[in-house]
Amino acid sequence: MWARLARSVGLRLTKSPQKVATKPTGSSLSRPTSAPATSRRRSNEPSPNRTADAIGLATRRSPQPEPSGPSNQGASFWASPWLAGSSLVIIFCTLATAFNVLVPLYEAPDEFSHVAYVDAIQRTGSIPEPKHVTYEAAGPPLYHAVGAGVLKVFGLPPPFIEIPPNSIASSTPNHYLHTPAENDLPFRGAVLSIHVLRGISTLLVPGR
Repeated sequence: MWARLARSVGLRLTKSPQKVATKPTGSSLSRPTSAPATSRRRSNEPSPNRTADAIGLATRRSPQPEPSGPSNQGASFWASPWLAGSSLVIIFCTLATAFNVLVPLYEAPDEFSHVAYVDAIQRTGSIPEPKHVTYEAAGPPLYHAVGAGVLKVFGLPPPFIEIPPNSIASSTPNHYLHTPAENDLPFRGAVLSIHVLRGISTLLVPGR
């Protein structure tokens, strides 16, 4: 009797109910959880700090356009080297023209001998020997040959004019005694030829 009771009690103790782990079904495996998707979306979204840094870097790298208004164009025009060069040319031509018209004949340095040199080439077609009047014939004949050729091409007369020297040149600025006819406009004859030679001399200045 006790033996039967012990076996029945032992059987009940050994057969106590155990929790059985349930396997996940197919529906539970295929159902996505919301937490990973949310984390992925948050990782793809740029942070405010990164966005601000990117904007600042792009601003620093992007070149700033130069203003193209009238003030900038005016400043570039006045700073242009072409303006300085053209201004010098205009000033030089103005002064040379004033010298050509206002200075009396033969009052320029050695102009008397230069004109006699050109006159001899235009009349004879050859270089004269250096003498008292044509002492400039000792120098190169380029300017004088060009001047004689230009006068002959345009049909102008030989330029030499006899102008009496000023015997009291020490007390007056002029070395020759001039007449009012030399300043009559427009210039004619040999007077015009001398002014043309002055213009040719001005054009040959850059080559000197």
